[in-house]
Amino acid sequence: MQEWNVIQQDKIRLHGRRNRECKRFSMDWTGSGISFSFRGTHAEVLMDADNTGKEQWVLFELDGIPSSRIRLRDGAHWYTILDSRGPLADSELIDRCTRTIHIYKESQAHYGETSAFCYCDRVRIDGDLCSLPEKRRIEFIGDSLTSGEGAISPKYQSIGSDVSIDEWSTHYYSWAGYAARMLDIDAQVISQGGFGVFCGWNNDMLANIPRLYDRVCGIIQPPFANARGASQPYEFSFNPNLIIINLGTNDASAFFQPPWQHPISGQYFKQHRVDEENNPDSQLFLEKDADKVTSAIVDFVTLLAEKNPGKPILWIYGMMGHGLWPIILKATACIHEKGITDFDALLLPEASPSELGANSHPLAVSHEICAKAVVERVRQKGWLD
Repeated sequence: MQEWNVIQQDKIRLHGRRNRECKRFSMDWTGSGISFSFRGTHAEVLMDADNTGKEQWVLFELDGIPSSRIRLRDGAHWYTILDSRGPLADSELIDRCTRTIHIYKESQAHYGETSAFCYCDRVRIDGDLCSLPEKRRIEFIGDSLTSGEGAISPKYQSIGSDVSIDEWSTHYYSWAGYAARMLDIDAQVISQGGFGVFCGWNNDMLANIPRLYDRVCGIIQPPFANARGASQPYEFSFNPNLIIINLGTNDASAFFQPPWQHPISGQYFKQHRVDEENNPDSQLFLEKDADKVTSAIVDFVTLLAEKNPGKPILWIYGMMGHGLWPIILKATACIHEKGITDFDALLLPEASPSELGANSHPLAVSHEICAKAVVERVRQKGWLD
């Protein structure tokens, strides 16, 4: 048996943002993980987890097929991913097979005042590692839709509640996971449920992705962020060939929610609809508040272009409502006027009532439909050619 530390072996590929000064690989964002290929019959991985604040779910993929999906146990444990056994006469044939393993973190990064973590520390195999092929790279940015919240839950009608649990969040069966496999690329994900481009679903001005984008994993709270450098500046080493953003669903929700009070300043924040006090059913966004979202989109795309020069950017929206689409189109025109020409926006099909699961979020069937639409646009543009 051979054994390696995952951050010290070049043939083990690490997926997801990390602080390179940290001596362990912390899988924080959803979709983080490792991949490797080898010739042999046995593979296991040492993982360390704390489920106090959020359950740590991972999916093991073997040769492109999901082999198991589990909640990690608290503490450090070895997990067997492959243990092939066959007739003695066939043992040499099995030994010569090249096997490829990918471990995905399924649950979201932990946003709270309690502990929760997931480390992938070591790999142990009974053969030799093989080099992985180089792939094109996409950075996915989003909210609960990109994190696959509720995508593998029972149908909404069966639950009878808006509740969602960690077990039902999945990167693998999210639109981003589907798109990554359809395009055969390496992915990096920055996404968090409830967050927007301007504000969170409840008008929370702190719950926006742009203010966290230049950090390794800025939503993790101290003191838990310190041990893995999550609050440190990110060095933008991923170098994506394409960036795809799915934000706006929570910004649209904020227009229909009560004011949010800042916990320190005490100031209230609220996105307003036209004549909402007299007409609670009003669907029109107050122009001055809609313009705040437009500006946030333009500013974020400008930041993305600065951090990832020359890379095309696609903004997608629409799985849970189309109300913000006119604002996105207005922002698109502004972005093109600024000289960022390799930018496009795509309206996705809205999930039907039969395609909804926990917390009224789309099920995997809807995610796959939207992933196909995204992949079609990417191929039409020739962005990965």
